[in-house]
Amino acid sequence: MKFNEDEVDGGVESVCVECEEDYLIAMIYIAECFTFNRAIDLETFNLERERNKIVDVLLSLLRFE
Repeated sequence: MKFNEDEVDGGVESVCVECEEDYLIAMIYIAECFTFNRAIDLETFNLERERNKIVDVLLSLLRFE
């Protein structure tokens, strides 16, 4: 599914992404910045690094026995 900027509201259209998955990752990054009182820096936002952080968190919740 292609990302459609016209469907975005709330002033977050400055997030540079190409699909909904990337948009979700960017929103998680922004929410994390708000939660931990860090500055939001979309100029240095690294999509791949943030995606890997999310995967690491999800994998850490799994128990392999």
